[in-house]
Amino acid sequence: MGRLILCTGRTAKRPFYISELGLSLYTAEELCYYIYNNIFMIEDSFVSPQLLAFIGSELGLTQLEDQLRQHMGHAASGQLLLTILQEIHYYDESELTAFKKQLEKKKSASSFELAKNKADFLVKQKKYNNALKVYDSLLDDPVQKGMTEEFCARIWHNKGVAYAGLFYVEKAAQCMLKAYETLKDNEIVREIYMLSLFDEEAMDWEEIFAGVSPKQLYSWKEEFENIRKQLMQTGKALEARTVFQKDAVKRPAFIAGLLGEWKQEYREMVL
Repeated sequence: MGRLILCTGRTAKRPFYISELGLSLYTAEELCYYIYNNIFMIEDSFVSPQLLAFIGSELGLTQLEDQLRQHMGHAASGQLLLTILQEIHYYDESELTAFKKQLEKKKSASSFELAKNKADFLVKQKKYNNALKVYDSLLDDPVQKGMTEEFCARIWHNKGVAYAGLFYVEKAAQCMLKAYETLKDNEIVREIYMLSLFDEEAMDWEEIFAGVSPKQLYSWKEEFENIRKQLMQTGKALEARTVFQKDAVKRPAFIAGLLGEWKQEYREMVL
């Protein structure tokens, strides 16, 4: 979940499952970590009878379950989340103060700002298809929703990031170009150039980069090559190299297993 979590309490036999992220929570500490770090992602329906049953039956925190049950339907969802953090004592007072400020920020945010934050979080979690659905819903009649042109452009940019995560180079570039029309941010041009190096046939890149100096393009290409070399020593590339270093007898089984893992990871990204 992003960092090592020291769990000192009870571990659930039946975890609390967050379907949108494909995430299972087994301990009170994991529940606190999820709440604390995903406040803009969490909807009012999160504190549900199912969550209360998990807290009471699986984690053995029956007093907290009763306390939450008494206030459900009366207290704001943010207050219920704060109660969970306060009663489990995973975060100290300074961290809880910071969380309260985030709750206030969330309270003052518009519905479309909250939706964008949710989609951005889904992108970070590599749940690209789910993120794209949220971005598309936001871009459906944005004027009616009261969104500014700049805000829409940032949605277009992040939609492009989601498409890039799915290796849809042309769609990613088109979204980012639309964002650039408003934002005029050269960082977006750099990102589009990086995309072009993944698929040189996807678009008329020469026309797109006509206004960029050869020196700048060369610098970006060098940066791309350096990143590529680093990636070859980590992640999937390193896994593949390790597999092919196995002896000839064991290699097919390792390849099959690795491909199975990669396919499952891809399914999780697109479902």
